[in-house]
Amino acid sequence: NISLLAWRDSVFARKYSGIASAVRPKKAPMRTVSMFALRDFFTMAATFYGAPLAANYLIKEHDWNHDAAELSMALAVPVVSQLATAPIHIHAMDYYNRSLVSTSER
Repeated sequence: NISLLAWRDSVFARKYSGIASAVRPKKAPMRTVSMFALRDFFTMAATFYGAPLAANYLIKEHDWNHDAAELSMALAVPVVSQLATAPIHIHAMDYYNRSLVSTSER
């Protein structure tokens, strides 16, 4: 599933990059695809493992209602995980669009 999502993102990067087709790479660099996969891995881990753990914490430590804790964490944790995963996505897109730029110029 993660590899399919990373492939899809690389197709979108090629299609919507705004770079002329003569300059644009024919394939997404492995670094870009790897960063897409890393972003998806962290998002899924937060959604499927972090949200239930956070819900259990709220239930046990703060005496929250079970349904309210599960619903609120199922919504909140993936959104909060974007704080960590969005920079990975932005770096992947930047690397795709400007692969010849040095790290210090990013």
